[in-house]
Amino acid sequence: MADSWKAAKEEAERAGRPFVFHDLEQKTYGACRREDDCGHFSCGRFVAHRAVCMKADATPQEMEAKEAAYIAEHPEFAEDPKR
Repeated sequence: MADSWKAAKEEAERAGRPFVFHDLEQKTYGACRREDDCGHFSCGRFVAHRAVCMKADATPQEMEAKEAAYIAEHPEFAEDPKR
C-alpha cells in the first residue's frame, strides 16, 4: 500500500499494474488490475470500499486533479457513510 498518488504510481510501475487507486475507507493508495476490487471480508461477506481508480500512465498531479474534480462533482461519494 502507498500513501499518495505518487507512491501508488511507483508501485504500479514496479508491479506492472495498469491502474492505481485511492481507497477512501482505508485512506490508502495502491496499484491494481481492472479485475481487482477494493474492500475486505467481514463474517464471510465481501464489503466493498469507496475508491477512486484511474490509469497509472497519468502523472500524480493529474491523478490528484482528476480525483478532486470527481469529488467536487459528487461530494456524496467522499462522505463517510458510517457517520
